[in-house]
Amino acid sequence: MRLCCKLGPMPNEKQLQIGEGLASFTSGDTLVVLWKKGASPERWAWWMAQMQALAARSSADGVVGLMLITADSSPPDAKVRKRAQTDFRELKDKLRKFVVVPLGSSVWQSVVRTIVRGTLLLSGLSDRQKVASTISDGIDQLRAVAGATTPSREEINAAIDAMAKGLDLGELEPGRRR
Repeated sequence: MRLCCKLGPMPNEKQLQIGEGLASFTSGDTLVVLWKKGASPERWAWWMAQMQALAARSSADGVVGLMLITADSSPPDAKVRKRAQTDFRELKDKLRKFVVVPLGSSVWQSVVRTIVRGTLLLSGLSDRQKVASTISDGIDQLRAVAGATTPSREEINAAIDAMAKGLDLGELEPGRRR
């Protein structure tokens, strides 16, 4: 995986990383991930290692995740879906909320919604997941369960912009800031 830098002069608990086909931002109790390419076993392991590390150092309140999946990505194969079920099952007590935003057509949103709901249902976490239709709605869902260390809407939006730039994507959901 190709990794990049921290986003400006930030404390260690805030970090932006650009991988091969995906990027992540970690701050406080929150992990935001942007997928440009498909969920290969290597990409899944890369982001899940970050989620597990965040969960390991989290408070009793647990962690929250926001995953943005572009239409250029592809659904995970059966092997990755099975690993995802196991990984989420291991996070169960530490995952406060997991919000997924499929970016693209209504058909793509339906595909992602079906896979996410099925994976988290089989992991026993269906009550902690949401599939949002827009980035703004996804941030709202995440902020609805915000803890003391959850980043602000402005910080999350800035991180999303930086990840999109790092992955050579155009502006995601123009006009989403409010």
